[in-house]
Amino acid sequence: MGRGLGARGPRCPRGLGDRRDHRPPRGGRARTRRDRLLHDQPRGALSADAAPPRPRRARGLRRSGVRGSRGARRLRRHGRGAAYGRRGAHRPARGLDARDGGRDALRRRVGPRRAPPHRPRPAVGLSTTRRRSLRDPRDLPGIGVGGFAMTARTIVVAGGSRGIGGEVAARLAAAGHRVIVGCREKHARARRMSERVVAAGGRALDVRIGDLRAPEVRRDLLRDVDHLDVLVLAASGGMEEGSSDASAFALNRDALVALAENALVRMGRGGVIVYLTSHQAHFSRDVAPESEYARVAASKRAGEDGLRALADRIHAVGARLVVVSADVVVDSATTLLLERRRPGSTAQRRREVTALPTTREVAGTVLAVIDRSRPFADTVYHGGAEWFLQRGAVPEQLRCARIARPGSERACASALVRRLRAELGRRGITARDRVLVCDESTPETALVVLALMGTGASVVLIDPGLPPAEVTAIAARSACTAAVTAPSRASARDRRDLGSSEGLVAAVEGRRECACDVERSALLDTWANRGDALVLWTSGSSGRPRGVVRSGASVLANVSATVEAMGYRADDVLLPLLPISHQYGFSLVVAWWLVGCTLVLGNHRRPVKTLVDARSLGITVVDAAPSVIDDVLRAVEARGLGEVAPRVRMWCVGGSPLRASLARRFLAETGQTLLDGYGSTELGNVSLATLDRPEGLGRLLPGVAVAIRRPNGSPVDAGETGELWIRSDHAFTATLDDERPVEVEDGWYRTGDIGSRDAAGVLRVIGRAGAVHRGGFTIYGSHLEHRADEAGIPLTLIALPDERRGAHLTAFIEDHGPGTRTDWAERLRAVLPRHEWPNRVVVVPDLPRLGNGKVDRARLTHLAAAGRTAARKGGRPDVVA
Repeated sequence: MGRGLGARGPRCPRGLGDRRDHRPPRGGRARTRRDRLLHDQPRGALSADAAPPRPRRARGLRRSGVRGSRGARRLRRHGRGAAYGRRGAHRPARGLDARDGGRDALRRRVGPRRAPPHRPRPAVGLSTTRRRSLRDPRDLPGIGVGGFAMTARTIVVAGGSRGIGGEVAARLAAAGHRVIVGCREKHARARRMSERVVAAGGRALDVRIGDLRAPEVRRDLLRDVDHLDVLVLAASGGMEEGSSDASAFALNRDALVALAENALVRMGRGGVIVYLTSHQAHFSRDVAPESEYARVAASKRAGEDGLRALADRIHAVGARLVVVSADVVVDSATTLLLERRRPGSTAQRRREVTALPTTREVAGTVLAVIDRSRPFADTVYHGGAEWFLQRGAVPEQLRCARIARPGSERACASALVRRLRAELGRRGITARDRVLVCDESTPETALVVLALMGTGASVVLIDPGLPPAEVTAIAARSACTAAVTAPSRASARDRRDLGSSEGLVAAVEGRRECACDVERSALLDTWANRGDALVLWTSGSSGRPRGVVRSGASVLANVSATVEAMGYRADDVLLPLLPISHQYGFSLVVAWWLVGCTLVLGNHRRPVKTLVDARSLGITVVDAAPSVIDDVLRAVEARGLGEVAPRVRMWCVGGSPLRASLARRFLAETGQTLLDGYGSTELGNVSLATLDRPEGLGRLLPGVAVAIRRPNGSPVDAGETGELWIRSDHAFTATLDDERPVEVEDGWYRTGDIGSRDAAGVLRVIGRAGAVHRGGFTIYGSHLEHRADEAGIPLTLIALPDERRGAHLTAFIEDHGPGTRTDWAERLRAVLPRHEWPNRVVVVPDLPRLGNGKVDRARLTHLAAAGRTAARKGGRPDVVA
């Protein structure tokens, strides 16, 4: 093997040679000036483990280059080696770049490359450290040593204009590799970096500009690349001004995964895909990242998951995927942006781990990963990983489930639940009982519900906002043997009265010891075996409430799947602005207990005050109905997100359809995406949008299948609206004393909701079906409301039967402004076809709502019927114009 880049010879870095090689041989002549200058060695391959000698600079030679007599210049032109200034480092041939054929042209030359006449001065702003990193192969682990650099490789660096990606690209080009750099917009900076590499004797960078989120830019980045050796995914976004969840996920997940897929067809055996991430992103499922970095962490973790999903395809072509995760990099752009938003964050992290890495150090780790001769695992950590591993490796049974009110201290829930279970046992509650719970959504109620589940009793949850007579009727229909009721309610006469949740907790509270060593999941073993473990009552938004019976096993399986999908962590602080007597709120209580995090419960009827009071507890996850989110958004618009909820990483919404206008307003104001979810009392949670899949309703939970059908039962096409039929392993087992038939066909449950599913499989639910026929047309009220909302009209439609027209439509508009009925009617007629025009328009300041935040459609139906009757009696026209 002849001399070239990476061969052992005189042009090797200082410190790797043996000083004895420079001494005169015994019994022979002393070394001449030529010997000292060139230190010639026999031709042939050297051992990869042999230490290359370090040449001495000839006496009288200038540091800026090799100067001397005409004979010395001739030797420098045709000899086998050359002294190369002070460092004696490798230098590529002068004027040799991509146009000259790269390393192949170098091998065709006779002798080594010619030294440049002088060492160029660094550009303004280029530190000495950076200049050395571009010139000295000692800084390139695995490059220029051994067999790695014997053949030039083609390398693509996505996000290589600055930071770690820029350092990696520059050092690889300095070693003579062909490096293609993709950067979004900093063309001038990338060009200056390339000029410095060339001036230092390296190979010019091939800089290509464009946003990787565009498919044509990704194709251009791989243009004229027939064989790709290395792909470095260093691009990142989400901290810039004006960025959003959607833009962060589009770059950090979608664009990089798509680029990796495109690159695979050009890779072969020995190829490497390196994904650069941070500890905060890599460990984000176990340790909460800083709130200012939460969007970036979630999107980069989603990108890592997307790449790992390609593992089989990567291994099939003989390549490997390596994830390089680094701690806070002190001189990176992301750290600087984070420091602006939260001053002192870098210093705080330095106190936790003592030392923080630099871009240069992390780039060295990336270069070592690329080296073929160095086997690495699929994940390589650089600094500070032990801190995250220790916090994420807490055994599940030792995670302390804590509970609190807004503004109060957290208490260990395990100890309280254990004592409450014992107290309920002393009061005669056993696994043979069915206990009614009709109390406010407070920490005490959540603890009592868990304690009842711990006894193995069947639990019946009722909204305390229902009229007393209806609560009494529901208790009788449920066949309850005991009851826990709010203090304002009369005690039950025909069943044991256990008092209120607050009274039960006060009786056992005592000393605040911690019992987090108790395994919480074992508490629910008996309850999980009951077929009637939970009885929930539907909201009654469209008629009389219905009792739904679910088994304990189905509830726990559904909640466990929810925990896995949403990625709840032990350091999360959950704030459900919901009643826990309904499926959505109850599932969050069970999720909190299984995860072992912190649960905060306050007055969900005053959401803004509750959220502000709980700010000191560090709320990280908020769940609410769309109407509640609307109230919170108004407060955020008036006060700013930092004054309302500065550390929330997930804003989740459910219980009723999410209007597109509200989602757009929330994204524009907070920069975060509302994570929509769909479920029902009968089925539990069905489909959930998550941080790594925020589009629409995200993905279906395991064990759930959805079919969308036309009124005649035939399936709809992709994107077409139809009625939802769902089959779930977590479905209900029975209903209580209900005269309405439950529509189940071959295991498929007819939900009564309408929605669509696009070609990508994203599910969207519009609302209740309620199809009516009018003038020969079929109208879905929820679909009409959805289209009106897209035009900025907050419409709630109520359809009444009409013998002449088929349906009488009343449009309720919730408006706090000066708009009149005529104004709104004109706007509706401008966006709706004539057969969908409402007969009447009613403007109200606030729509009537149920305790869970849903619109009370039964109340609106009554108002619509009364209004139509009054209008006809008064001789007023039916149509408001």
